[in-house]
Parts: sequence; C-alpha cells; structure tokens
Amino acid sequence: LKLQFLYLIGGPLTPPNCSAPNMFELRQRFMHYYWLREVLYAWLLYFLCFSTTAAELGVGGDVFTGALAFAACAAASYVAMLPVLLLLQHRRPSAKLLKDVSEAKFRPPVFEAFEVDRGGATLHAQIARSDGKDRALKGKLVLLCSPLGQCGPDVYAPVMSFYGPSVTFLTWDYRGFFRAGKPVNPRDLSIPEHARDAAAVVKAAGFDHADLVVGHSMGTAVAQEMALLFPDCVKGLVLVNGFHGNVFQTVAQPLFRVPFVGDLFAAFVDCLVRNPWVVENLGVGMVHFMYSLWWPVYTRVFGRSKLLAAVQGPNYFPDFMKRYVGGLCESASSMDSYLRMFQELNAHSVYHLLPRITQPVLLISGYLDTVTPPMQSVEMARRIPHSVHYCDPFSSHCSLLESPEWCLAEVIVFAQSHLGWPRAAEGACGKAKHKAD
Repeated sequence: LKLQFLYLIGGPLTPPNCSAPNMFELRQRFMHYYWLREVLYAWLLYFLCFSTTAAELGVGGDVFTGALAFAACAAASYVAMLPVLLLLQHRRPSAKLLKDVSEAKFRPPVFEAFEVDRGGATLHAQIARSDGKDRALKGKLVLLCSPLGQCGPDVYAPVMSFYGPSVTFLTWDYRGFFRAGKPVNPRDLSIPEHARDAAAVVKAAGFDHADLVVGHSMGTAVAQEMALLFPDCVKGLVLVNGFHGNVFQTVAQPLFRVPFVGDLFAAFVDCLVRNPWVVENLGVGMVHFMYSLWWPVYTRVFGRSKLLAAVQGPNYFPDFMKRYVGGLCESASSMDSYLRMFQELNAHSVYHLLPRITQPVLLISGYLDTVTPPMQSVEMARRIPHSVHYCDPFSSHCSLLESPEWCLAEVIVFAQSHLGWPRAAEGACGKAKHKAD
C-alpha cells in the first residue's frame, strides 16, 4: 500500500531531465479520482490472498468463495466510484461551459472529396475549409481520425457543430476500407501506415501541420502514431475512448485484467479471419438483432442529447449506428479489413513510447466503456507528460455521442488552455446561433 501511494502521488524518485513536481501537481495527482479505486484494489488483492490461504489451512471457505468475494468487492468499488466521479465532474472548469455548448452553433460543415496517392495506394479524403471570418482561428486545421469501421466524420458532430466554418476539418478513409483500395501486402494494413497516410493527406490539403488531431477508438492509435512519427506535424491531440495498444488484453474487462480473456478474443477473431463464410452467414442476422432489439434500448439510455438532436435530428443515434455498421456489411473487402485491423490493434502498442509524446493531450474515457476501459486512459495519462484526463461517468465506448455536451466542453477548455484557442470561437460562433435553426 505504501508503494502504491507513493506511485499514485508521483513516486519517491524524479525521472531524468524532469523537475520535481511542485505541491500543486502533487495535490492534483493525489486528488485524481482513480487513486481511491486503485488503493481499494490493492486491499482486495490482500483480501483474496487471505481468503485463499485461509481455505488452504481449513479455516473456512474455499478458493472459489474467495474469488467470488474479490469479484463482488471489486464490482462494489466500481459502483461506489460513480458518486466520486460525479462530484469531481462538476468541479471541473468545463462545468461552467455546459449552458454555452448545449445549443448548436452551426450545422455540420459540408465536405469536399479529393484523392491522394501515396505509394501506389489511392486515399479518399474529405475537407471542409474554413471561411476565414474568425481571425483567432483562421488557418487552424483539425484532423479527424475515424474509429475502426466508420465511413465519414459523423462521430465528431459535437466538435464540428461548435467550431463550424471557423476552422478547417479534414478526414480520410483508411486504406482497405470503403472507397480506398485494399493493399496487396497485409503489412501495409497497419497503424504506422495509417499514420503516414494521415501526414500525406495533411500535406495534400495544403497544410504543414494539424493544429489539433482528434481520434476516437482506433483513431486514437493512429493519432498517437502520427505524433510519434511526425512530431512537427501535430500540435495537439484529443484522444476519445482510446488505448495504448494490445487492445484484447483489456476488452470486456472494465474492472481488472482477467487471465486468458485476451487470448480468447484473439483466437475468436483469428477464426473469423480464416473462415469468412461465418461472417457472411451470421453478419446479416447480427445486424438485424442490433436494429430490432439492442439499438432501441441503447438509444433510449444514451441518445438524449439536445445538442445533437438539434444538429442531426431526433434519431441521430440509430442513424449513426446504421451508417457505422451498414458500410461494413455491404463490402466483403471492408469486413475482411475490419477483422484484420482488430488483429493489428492487438499486436500494436506504443506504451513504451508514450513519454515521447510531447504535445499536449486531452484524454476522454467512458466509465462504462468495456471495449477500451478507462484503465487504458489512466495508464496513458500517467506516461504522457502534458496530458489531461477526463472520465465521463455515464458514457461507454462512444462518449462524444453519449455525453456530447461534457466532452465538447472539455475539448473547448483544453484548446483554450493548451493551444491558445478562444474559449467559444466568439468571433464567429457567438453570433451565428440562428444558423442552426
């Protein structure tokens, strides 16, 4: 417990070439809302050891009972952290912006398509250029890195509806997906290649760098790799529901890592890759199940944002999910790339290189996320020097659409404090509320 405490508040040693943290930084680390949960886990590990030892000595209970008690206590601590998250959430600077971001400033911008050739691969990119009216944001480029399987930048609607034409938005289709051709060599379908594609798209659009790179899910892996390969091409990052690598080692494990679960997921995806007929026969049935049973419940729980309802209509969440899954099911090539990219995400890791990301980084995680649990973002925040982490209490793996007002407020505060952007893009957005009508 002593070692755990020292590690959480900064550790007894100072890394090379780093100044010792001041008292404010120590207090911020100590007040981090995950310290209580992790100390509880350390205590629970001792409890589990005591339970199993007592069982071996015949004092009472058995190993299975000890394991169940450990799981029950861990789940209880998971639930008990919610009020702590809610309390600290309303003490964040972003809480003051909720009223301002709850109303749509702009409709999502209209994108123009163009093609980029890189190494024989044709990349399909889309750009929505700034109108140049906002002097403070004139010339700013926001690069949107899509999550795995999505065609288009729909998931970033909250950010686009706030900044609108004040900045230039740029995105592209990953190689192997949708209109982009599938590479012959499977090694060309990897995170580093996607990052090089991103840099090529930025140059082709006429920019030297991206002022802000926003990624969601797999897009966070591409954004991190781009920041490492081309540090001068990235000025800041926003990583939503992200991870640092080896994604199967934490998927479906929101509380703690469970042995062999990652291996089971890897074996399952490998089976689907080697037997594409399984996906072809079961894919339509799974989509029908999600349309009829799962998505209505999911929408009722998470799809209640007034901001997105005003921008994209009342059915914004089911429409987004249909576009997300529908594009994959229409193309066997895209589905094959989708499964192979899962394998790449499990093989890929930048954990050892995170301290080399020197750009300011905003990490947004969902407390209910079981695909990329918030523990991944916590581990990233500890290793990235200039990082800020916000854990949303009531969102899962799509925080930008499930809790758009809070996430957008965090992005605005981050852009102002770390990148020098105006808080509300008042030069343009503050006078244009009627455009959303």
